Amino acid sequence: MKILSVRLQNLNSLRGEWKIDFRDEAFAQSNLFAITGPTGAGKSTLLDAICLALYHQTPRLKNLSQSSNELMSRHTAECLAEVEFSVRDTSYRAFWSQRRSRGAIDGNLQAAKVELATLDGTILTDKTSEKLKLTEQLTGLDFARFTRSMLLSQGNFAAFLNASANERAELLEELTGTEIYSQISMQVFQNCRELEQQQQITQAKLSGLQLSSAEQLTELANTEQQLLATQQLETDKQQQLQPKLDWWTQFEAATSQQQQATQQLQQAELALDQAKVGLAKLDSYPQVQKLQPLYQALVDARQQRDDLAQQQQQWQQKFTPLSQAAQHNSQQIWQLQQQRLAVFTAQQQQLQQQHQQLQQQVAQRSSAAELAEILAACRPQLQQLQQQQQQAEKLATQIAALSTQLQQQLGSGQQKKLLEQQLQSAQQQAELKLTQLQQSQQQLDAPLLQQQLMLLQQDQHALSDFIRIARQLWQQHSKQQQLQQDNQQQQLTEQQFQQQLLQLRQLYKEQTDKVKDKELIVRQQQKISELTALRATLQPGDACPLCGSAEHPAIEHYQSLDPSEAEQALLLAKQQQDALRLQGEQLQQQIARLQTQLSGGQTQLAELTQQLLQLQTQLDGAPLSKELRLAVTSAFSQQDDSQLQQLLAQLQQQLSTVQQQVALFQQQQQALLEAQQQLQQVQTQLQQLAQELALERQQYQQWQKDQQALQTQLTELQQDMQRQCSLLQQQLSDPVLAVEPTTADLNVLTQQLQQRQQQLLQWQQQEQQLTLFAQKLQQLSPQAEQAAQELQQWQSQLAMADATLAVQAGLPGDVAILAQQLATYISDWQQQQQQLATLQGEQQSLQQRQQQHSSALEQRQQQWQQALAASPFATDVAFITAILTEQQLLQLQQQKQQLQNAHTAAQALLQQAEQQLLELANRKTMLEETGTELPAKTVLEQLRADIQQQLQQLSEQLGQIRQQLKQQQELATTQAGLYQQLQDQQALYQDWQKLNTLIGSANGDKYRRFAQGLTLQQLIVLANRQLDKLHSRYQLARKADSELELWVLDSWQADAVRDTKTLSGGESFLVSLALALALSDLVSHKTRIDSLFLDEGFGTLDPDTLETALAALDSLQSSGKMIGIISHVEALKERIPVQIKVQKQAGSGWSQLVLPQL
Repeated sequence: MKILSVRLQNLNSLRGEWKIDFRDEAFAQSNLFAITGPTGAGKSTLLDAICLALYHQTPRLKNLSQSSNELMSRHTAECLAEVEFSVRDTSYRAFWSQRRSRGAIDGNLQAAKVELATLDGTILTDKTSEKLKLTEQLTGLDFARFTRSMLLSQGNFAAFLNASANERAELLEELTGTEIYSQISMQVFQNCRELEQQQQITQAKLSGLQLSSAEQLTELANTEQQLLATQQLETDKQQQLQPKLDWWTQFEAATSQQQQATQQLQQAELALDQAKVGLAKLDSYPQVQKLQPLYQALVDARQQRDDLAQQQQQWQQKFTPLSQAAQHNSQQIWQLQQQRLAVFTAQQQQLQQQHQQLQQQVAQRSSAAELAEILAACRPQLQQLQQQQQQAEKLATQIAALSTQLQQQLGSGQQKKLLEQQLQSAQQQAELKLTQLQQSQQQLDAPLLQQQLMLLQQDQHALSDFIRIARQLWQQHSKQQQLQQDNQQQQLTEQQFQQQLLQLRQLYKEQTDKVKDKELIVRQQQKISELTALRATLQPGDACPLCGSAEHPAIEHYQSLDPSEAEQALLLAKQQQDALRLQGEQLQQQIARLQTQLSGGQTQLAELTQQLLQLQTQLDGAPLSKELRLAVTSAFSQQDDSQLQQLLAQLQQQLSTVQQQVALFQQQQQALLEAQQQLQQVQTQLQQLAQELALERQQYQQWQKDQQALQTQLTELQQDMQRQCSLLQQQLSDPVLAVEPTTADLNVLTQQLQQRQQQLLQWQQQEQQLTLFAQKLQQLSPQAEQAAQELQQWQSQLAMADATLAVQAGLPGDVAILAQQLATYISDWQQQQQQLATLQGEQQSLQQRQQQHSSALEQRQQQWQQALAASPFATDVAFITAILTEQQLLQLQQQKQQLQNAHTAAQALLQQAEQQLLELANRKTMLEETGTELPAKTVLEQLRADIQQQLQQLSEQLGQIRQQLKQQQELATTQAGLYQQLQDQQALYQDWQKLNTLIGSANGDKYRRFAQGLTLQQLIVLANRQLDKLHSRYQLARKADSELELWVLDSWQADAVRDTKTLSGGESFLVSLALALALSDLVSHKTRIDSLFLDEGFGTLDPDTLETALAALDSLQSSGKMIGIISHVEALKERIPVQIKVQKQAGSGWSQLVLPQL
């Protein structure tokens, strides 16, 4: 990665827009340039702009946000940073800017705008998170690595050199991105702990499995075989019984079939006998078909005769009632006319009588107004009596309710008395049960059992822990021996390598001296060669222009010198020197690895020794009883794990026995507590019941008092009502009303008052009727005269003088009804006259048709009689009986076929049943040839039921035994699987335990220190290369007893070892610079770093060291790497011609950039 240009605007003291293009010709003449200026001018702001454009943060201010931006210049509303850079021949542009709202200097900060694009204008992203990820992906550097590899800011030079071991490990881990090693260390530790827990769980599962002994399994197998043998015997018996039972079944079936066949045959014969009549009809059916046409013609003629007779009858039925109705209507019309006149006359006389009666009644009684005044005065008194009556009824209801409650309370008290007796009986039973349980509880010594249980449990847990720790201890012993052997071997190898290294150092020193000598010879020969032209001009006796000598004795010797031989000798010496240096570096790396391994082995050995001591301490401190400790110690000394397991099994058996006794004690204790609770409940119920009885007695007495008070109140109210009723009765019995006095009862008074009101209404209606009667009498006179006239007209029309047609009783007496009936009768009489004329015409046509059909019927009757005499049928009835419809014919044919089939089938079934019975009789003889008579079926069925029951019991017993065997097999399989699982877990745990011993730790320090120690070794190699360029006096190395500690080898003091804290300021700067450059190379292992910026750090160097550092930096920039140095040191300014000057503007607080010019 190489920085191509930087553009910034309004950052800190650099107000305005500035751009530095490192591709200008001014920077092309030298890759080393300086950024100079006074303190606080803004030199580091240029580096801030680079970080801001790439990563949106700076080493000094970290992240910038919408709420805070300390980099924006004062009194400005916008700032930006832009960097153009190249990675692997591709150029990019990173942009960041932030502005205030409305462009005002006091506006709120807005969200920053970012952009990453190629130089050809293609925008890759404009989102903050995506830009950071894409920048890291393209460059291979995040912000931390960038500031460690390309930009070394103030104060970071000596940070790594002066860090502690842990800080140095964290720095290396952060810079190189190797957090995986600490994560691996923690994961190994976690896996080891989880595997240990899994082993404990598996061991707990194994201890929970209970397998039957070999004797028990053998006993179960023998029992299974015995049951199988018994089952086979019973099965044989069942098979022997089966033929006999089959014979009885078949015999009963054959007998039943014989009976059914006989019954079916009888039924078929009976059905044939019953169907004789129908079958005879079927036989005579051909004769019927011959006579059928003649008979049908006769039937049709008779039907026509009957139809004409029926029509004559229907005509007569219509004519007779119609003629009678017309005659009757005539009579009714005359009678109604006569009745109408009589009604008018009677109404007139009745109205006159009623009018006279009403006049007499009105004259005899008082007026209706007087009666209305009396009734108005009586109504309030009656309403008051009704209210008193309601109050009396309410009192009576309350008295009845109290009586009911008293009865219920009396019944409830009797029930509670009975319940009290039951509870007292339950209390006696509970006290007896409690006494029995207490006596039984005293027989068991609970404290002794608890103490035994606690001791046995302690021994069990302690023994389990002892076995587990003993196994670990045995494993750790073997590991310790192996580690000691490995460490001894590594120490021998390290001593050999150290001797070889000393020899190589001695050879290297000698070879270095040789190289220096060769270099001196080459330089001398080169100078001599350069003076060849001068020597050629020298003449004997002439003075040498260099030394002034007149004698030149070495001219011939110098002419024979060949500088190429010396140069080849120098090249060979340097190659040998490089080979020795390379061998030394490789040997140092091997020694470092051995030291690391030896250190790790020693650490593991120390940890293992510590673990052994802890395990031994745990074994010694195991809380075992004396007897158990003696037995366990003996087994442990012999490393006999089976004996320890046997002791554990014995202890578990003892513990099981004591646990059973404790469980029995606890059950009794629980029963005792339940009995005490039951007794307390009964006592509590008795107390509650006594309280309820006392409360109910008080309530019963109070209710009696309330009832007596209500009864007294009701009596007084009834007496008052009686007095008021008597007074009201006297008022209603006024002689004016002509009503007899009655008993003073409220209901009677109410009825009397209603009667007086009705009487008042009647009087008022009578007065109205008087007026109506006078009006009606005036209306009836003309109507009566008109009715007399109409009666004379009908009488003359009908010419009827019969006295029987006088007015009959029971006719309607209302004039309107009589007029309506009269109109109806007249209309009906006219219609009847028209219908009679029509019927007389129909009668003539009907008589003609009857004469025609009579002759045809006589001819058909003669033909039929002749045919019937020639047929097998004696009478018409016999022929009619023999007639069959098509459906009847088909049914008779099917019936005949079915009856014949049924008879044939019944005969066949009977023959089959008789044949089967004969065969069964022969089989019975064969079954009885053994000498025993065939038992009855019930006996055989009982025997079979007994055998089946026995087989069922045997099957259940076999199922239980096989289930037990299956469970034992499953338990054995489970146990084997658990043992295998435990072995696998132990094997895996041993591997992980070894790995945990080597690199595992809870916080990841162990493997991190080891891994970062290797990283540090690589860093030292890179730093020594830089030191060799900076100053060949110093070399870095790791301390032998620590992976992450550094010391310095001083070659000017015979490779004396110095602590980094003893370095002077200039020495610290050189070493720190070398480490910083090495870190830059180490961090940028994925990306080539072609730009390097150093911020300050040169102020502590003396002139010679500064010259050395600058020379080293010259050598770095000669390799093509662009190096920028920020400093205010004057000597450095003079030493580096290409400079970017940051100048303060007097009095303004701002600065300006002055770029280098050609």
